[in-house]
Amino acid sequence: MAYEVKQRAGNGQFFVEFRDQDGTRKRLSLGTRDRKQAEELARTKYIDHLRGVGTEATKEEAVARTTSLTLQGAFDRMLREDWHHTKVKTSRNILSDTKIIGGILGHKAVEDLIYDDFKEFERICRERGHAVGTIKRRLGRISVVLNKCAKVWTDPKTKRFYLDRVPAFPSVGKSNVRQRDLSEEDERRVLAYCQERAERTQRGHQWWLFRQFIIWQIDTGMRKSETLKVDASRIKDGCVQLYEGETKNGDGRAIPLTTRLREMVELFDKMGIAGRFFGSLTPGKIQEMWDVVRRDLNLGDIVIHDLRHTRGQRLDDADVPIEVIAELLGHKDIRVTQRVYRRAKIERLKRWVDAVDQGSDEVRKLRLVS
Repeated sequence: MAYEVKQRAGNGQFFVEFRDQDGTRKRLSLGTRDRKQAEELARTKYIDHLRGVGTEATKEEAVARTTSLTLQGAFDRMLREDWHHTKVKTSRNILSDTKIIGGILGHKAVEDLIYDDFKEFERICRERGHAVGTIKRRLGRISVVLNKCAKVWTDPKTKRFYLDRVPAFPSVGKSNVRQRDLSEEDERRVLAYCQERAERTQRGHQWWLFRQFIIWQIDTGMRKSETLKVDASRIKDGCVQLYEGETKNGDGRAIPLTTRLREMVELFDKMGIAGRFFGSLTPGKIQEMWDVVRRDLNLGDIVIHDLRHTRGQRLDDADVPIEVIAELLGHKDIRVTQRVYRRAKIERLKRWVDAVDQGSDEVRKLRLVS
């Protein structure tokens, strides 16, 4: 094969590598961490590059290449204009969505986007465990940007709109029913697996640290991006401190440490770990290692973010008040917490209904237990 698809060790993104016509080595980013998608993109990238440097390209093709606007370029323009952080209150969410969209579809020219691209985007998001509402919001952002390309923005060279019309978008239905939390048995299996990899592989320290990361996620319910910021300076009075402006909702919060997390912090201190506890684990590396765990242990479609749901569900199962769960997880709107963690609430309602059906003695017993 004239080219190779490789993955970066740092961020997990794939790229295509080949020798140019003058013999120099070229690397072109594919903007994805999905190997199947990378394989599909690599050939197109390679061929497009050869056409771009070839001598037989027509003038029309050359003009098309220089004036084509990619979806990532369109989003970048929106971030400079309508979505500038001084104009919108949801800039943090917009930036997050832009990063996700750019990684999947950002390389495509806006005029080349079709319905099937959006269906594939939906499929990838579902595989990653993203909520239906989140997928709809991201498709909505793409629609807004493409409408700009079709009705407002013009190509400076051709003086025409970048798009003749906006393509159709899929209707995103209900989410697939799936397990959103890790059972205690599966947690034991995951930790044992990581321990075994730590003892028997060359990347032993990385697997050991990944094991600590999983424990941290399950015991705090923090978002991955929040955990990767944690260092010794944030541990105060038995809590890990997240400051205002660096969380998803913008509010700071303090999360009490469990016994095993306090022991972990003490161990990090004895080991002389300076800086961030999980600094050597990049988001791409975390995803890569979790994919290995999930595949080898047959965990289905549980994603890293579900470790956060695991914490919330276990708190709910233990009858912790919903407002306390919301505060620990950093939900600004308690309705989000109520919608996600409702299993224990339903079980409690069933117990009370059964008790009433069985008579006053059972109700009194349940009151004593509650």
